[in-house]
Amino acid sequence: MKKIIKPVIENKKYLLLSILICVLTMLPQYIYFISFNRTIFITAVLILLFLFSIFSKFLFTVFTIYLNIINMLVIHMNSTWGRITILEPIVELIYFSSKRESFEYLQKYISFIDVFIILHTAFVGFILYKLVRYHSLKFKPLRITSLVLIVVLLGGLIQVKGNILKLMPLSLIHDYNMVVRRGTAFKDRNEFLKKRTFEKAKNEMIYDKVVLIMGESVNKNFMGLYNDKYNTTPFFSKIKNDIYTFNAIAPATQTHLAIPLTLTETTHQDFNAFFKSKSIISDFKENDYKTYWISNQEGAGGKHESSTTTIARESDFVSFQNYDVALTNPDEVLFDVLDEIEINNSDKQMFVFHLMGSHADYDQRCTDEVILHKNPKNLLEEYQNTIYYSDFFIEELFKKFNNTNKNVLIIYTSDHGETLDENEGGHGFYDSHKESVEIPLVMYSNIKNERIEDLLSDNSNGFFNNESLYSIIKYISSISDEKFVSKSPYFISQSLENIIDYTELDYYYEHE
Repeated sequence: MKKIIKPVIENKKYLLLSILICVLTMLPQYIYFISFNRTIFITAVLILLFLFSIFSKFLFTVFTIYLNIINMLVIHMNSTWGRITILEPIVELIYFSSKRESFEYLQKYISFIDVFIILHTAFVGFILYKLVRYHSLKFKPLRITSLVLIVVLLGGLIQVKGNILKLMPLSLIHDYNMVVRRGTAFKDRNEFLKKRTFEKAKNEMIYDKVVLIMGESVNKNFMGLYNDKYNTTPFFSKIKNDIYTFNAIAPATQTHLAIPLTLTETTHQDFNAFFKSKSIISDFKENDYKTYWISNQEGAGGKHESSTTTIARESDFVSFQNYDVALTNPDEVLFDVLDEIEINNSDKQMFVFHLMGSHADYDQRCTDEVILHKNPKNLLEEYQNTIYYSDFFIEELFKKFNNTNKNVLIIYTSDHGETLDENEGGHGFYDSHKESVEIPLVMYSNIKNERIEDLLSDNSNGFFNNESLYSIIKYISSISDEKFVSKSPYFISQSLENIIDYTELDYYYEHE
């Protein structure tokens, strides 16, 4: 016994500092993950970390830094977006976000909790520096004992849990590799599309000009068209008898998931089908339409291809107008691009306008000339300004295409909704509310279209899931005679595994 106690006493300072670092490092994990099984696993990781401090100061340092990085990511995401049990959604958000999105995100969502965990991490780093710089373990047999215990503990964990590198908080490298493979799959999809066979419709196309306006983060409950409490959509309200207004929900709460689910055959049950699917753009190309993707969002997901950009690149003409990391132009900048395109001709043309719409930061989405609340009192009024500005944009777009005197189809929808109140807002929360997916779906046809009227009748007592918008557009434009409408209540939030039933949710904000 004395042979064990004596070296422990001699290395007391080193061991006490190591224990303090281990406890402080793992404490956030205990606070945020309180299920029994996870607590047991986190305790095992804590013991493993301590054993590394005895076996190798270098490995202990690396492991400690790694776990503290995980802490910062996880605590931020949990405090902002709801509970996180895997790291993949966090890694995906960082990997596919553009510089502008990252800049705006940091402006809007950094809170005192993030400051606290940064200070906590800095304190752990300070103690770790003291340990590495001024202390060392002086009894080598302890290292041998710790190595044996590390092997035994790892063997037991693997036996019980399987691949522990897939489990939080050890899963960062595994999840990063998963996201990288997904990024590669987007590029592979581009190659698949180049080799696909064309499928021209048997029917005669009934529209000369087809326009899809893809809004961003639009909560339909703040639109006057859907809720007469608000005067946010004067144009839509003025022409409400000339348009078709549907109830719809988004298939996902984040753009990189919602866009492929909306514009291809992909469903929430099989998202991987996206990588072998063409989008609605290719369907129009196959039927002799010149296709255009005109976007006020950035043209690449960070440094990598994304689900949205790979769809955009199916178009004959692609334009991304968001160049500035710190500031986004208002959506009317897209008119400068459109004005360079001849639309008063006999060519068949299909346009997708991808807006910044109502994406945070709300106060950057409109101009001083087109604004509902000049001095907004709270976040709700800032958000209403974004809806009002989008209504203005849509009105101008209607004028341009109606002046062509051609058969025109215009569809307005949004990738997903937005959850907000007077003080805070956002989307993509793990635990969602109805507003996360309640989006507009509006159609306009300057010729009679019985198929749209038929769809409106189907929609009268329920809602459509926008995962079927791909099929709906094909149906109403006569590309296909197959009528397929999804009334599924299920949508994806944050990760592909987190599938939520819309009908079981509550509202976050009650409109008086």
